[in-house]
Amino acid sequence: MKGIMGSVTKRIVRGLLYSIVFLFSNLFCFSQQYVVKGKVNSADKSRIESYNIMVLQDGNSPDNVKDYEFEKQDFSINLDALPSTLLITSTGYKDTVVYVATSQDELNIILRKSQIDLSEVVVKGILPVFHNRKDKMEVQVANTTLSETGTAMDILQKSPKIKVDENYGVYLGLDQATIYIDGRQIPSSRALEMMSSRDIEKIDLITNPSVKYDSNANVIIEVISKRGKNTTGKNLDIDLTGRMTKGEYWRQFAQAGIRYSYSKFSVYGSFSLAPEKKMYKEMYSRNMVYNSYNAFVVNDFNTNYDTDRNNRALIGTSYQINNEHSIGIEAGIQTQKGDKDALHANIVYQNQDSETPLFTINTPDSSSYNRINRTANLYHVFKSKSGYSQKTIVDIYNFKDDSKQELGRLSSKNRATNNLFAIRSDVSVPFGKKVRLDTGAKYQYRRNRNEDEVSSNLYKYDDKSAALYAMGSFSSGKFKIETGLRLEYVDNITRSEFFDQDTTRWSLVPNIALNYKVNEKVNLDLVYTQNIQRPSFEQQNPAVTFIDPDFYKTGNPALKDERRHNFSLKANYDQKSLSLNYIRRNNAITWVMDRDPKDPAKTRSTQMNVKRAEIYSLDAVIPYRSDPFNVFVSTGLIHSKINSEGSEISMKQTLWYATANLDFNLPFGIKFNTNHRYFTKGLMYVFYFKPSYRADISLKRTFLKDKLSAVLIWNDIFKTDKMKTYTDMNNNPVTYNYSYDQSTISLSVTYNLNF
Repeated sequence: MKGIMGSVTKRIVRGLLYSIVFLFSNLFCFSQQYVVKGKVNSADKSRIESYNIMVLQDGNSPDNVKDYEFEKQDFSINLDALPSTLLITSTGYKDTVVYVATSQDELNIILRKSQIDLSEVVVKGILPVFHNRKDKMEVQVANTTLSETGTAMDILQKSPKIKVDENYGVYLGLDQATIYIDGRQIPSSRALEMMSSRDIEKIDLITNPSVKYDSNANVIIEVISKRGKNTTGKNLDIDLTGRMTKGEYWRQFAQAGIRYSYSKFSVYGSFSLAPEKKMYKEMYSRNMVYNSYNAFVVNDFNTNYDTDRNNRALIGTSYQINNEHSIGIEAGIQTQKGDKDALHANIVYQNQDSETPLFTINTPDSSSYNRINRTANLYHVFKSKSGYSQKTIVDIYNFKDDSKQELGRLSSKNRATNNLFAIRSDVSVPFGKKVRLDTGAKYQYRRNRNEDEVSSNLYKYDDKSAALYAMGSFSSGKFKIETGLRLEYVDNITRSEFFDQDTTRWSLVPNIALNYKVNEKVNLDLVYTQNIQRPSFEQQNPAVTFIDPDFYKTGNPALKDERRHNFSLKANYDQKSLSLNYIRRNNAITWVMDRDPKDPAKTRSTQMNVKRAEIYSLDAVIPYRSDPFNVFVSTGLIHSKINSEGSEISMKQTLWYATANLDFNLPFGIKFNTNHRYFTKGLMYVFYFKPSYRADISLKRTFLKDKLSAVLIWNDIFKTDKMKTYTDMNNNPVTYNYSYDQSTISLSVTYNLNF
């Protein structure tokens, strides 16, 4: 048997080695090509932030292209054949087509500002949804089927490596993501539910954020909107959208959006109604001690959220003062009012294998909620012809939640408020063509309050933070180096019935990135970054929340900061990439399950620091574009392990994931899109999660010269997007399963009026 297993192991290892050799041999083997060089400038001499050059391979159709992205004035690309046609695009400028007959002369390409918003231009053919850039993954939303998906949250459900959890946040891989919208960090994912997919230009997925971002941001999801972009002409756009969705229950959505641009002035707004009813299911199971006997208990919760009022409104304006200065202001509000009805069933068995329960206790749980979410922001942008730029953003956020709950014979009222003020300024200064300095500062004040008539969960929480960063980049020949430091100051003040704390922290985090450009298609990146995970108030608050009389959750006031070291080596070939990553978490914050030290019959869930947790990952991105198909595959392996000296925590697991997106054109002008996501068994914190799979499809058709569009979407076709987790730490087995009402069919219709 050992001989057979050894032979199989050798074959597997040999196959993996052959696959890696084959992949890298394809990365560095090239045919005869022609080098074309040139410059791209603006007709008004203003600086162009970035532009794309597409090499059209069959006439003027963008269905079969090679795509390059540049941020510098000069460019150099390789062409497989001459003559060739180039399509140069940049946001805010007219598309420019250049015919290249020879590679001997340097091209001088001039872009002129567009008279209309390019994001509203309807492009024939299939635009690629996903772009694999050097330092990020880009999800194109405008002019794709994703623009009719629903909200920003719905788009993330279809993005590579992303798992959206309506209770616990958005995860990119195994890390909870920090969300930005147009450069502004949002304190809650509720803002994504307020944002219509039709208002989004693209979404960037950043796995190794630089010191420009807060140190607690392990991964970044940045949403870039179409709102507030200035045009040089006169234009009025009105969008009317209606959507019906059927899951466990019916949901409705209606939105009216308007945008008016005249010369350098733009004003926009939207109003939407989205009443909905959703089901949420969760189930705990564990061993327990009942009347001095061992038993097995199942806590089964079925909850219906009926939000009969879910209204969103947004208004904003922007003004291009001159070629260098622009300003803008935006305000939004969301109101939600509804009821939550749940049934808590505590089912007690003699043991885990018993089919007939000893007894069942059913506890009804009903509550009502009234929520108001307000946002406002003001920005100023300065861009000089020399390349100097400065952007200042002021953010204000207010959230209030009034709720009433009746659990069995108990009733309570609760009011929670969350207020945030933030100001941030970023400056970029070029020193010639090879050196650039980016620096900035940020101040933020956050104020949380929670008042409850019955429970001990009363607290006041104030958080003040300030940060300075500086990052320099230098390029020479084929090498580019980027390095920076970020200094942060954080002051937390917490007051509650059981927990008073005033903590001040200073932190310094570095990052360094090295890039080597082998040729126009191949480059290598080596990146090191640091992050600091500071325990939140919710993680430290020792207030007790009972799931049932013998199972409760509580915080840990003794939690320390977690520091993460991130290493990444990435090889890029055209749009394809292969990356090797390593993350080491010192003082890793993780959930634990154990017995109550004062009452062993009770089980508690809390968090603690463990000495070390490590994550190894190998990721591959493989796009393929050929008329009439557009395929994007992201796949990889993630190996996680966690251990702590002095405890029984020692766990490890290897996970394989794969996400695939396919676009192609059907007859009669119908565009088809399908998205698939699969995870094998994995490890997050101290919980193993079982394999999960999700499949979505959509069909889009336009009418009346593209003024009317209809989209049919079927999400989670097989009803398999469910989370099933378990742990057996400290000889205390616990199972936790939960699922949302995500298997839905929706029909969305949008009519656009343009004057």
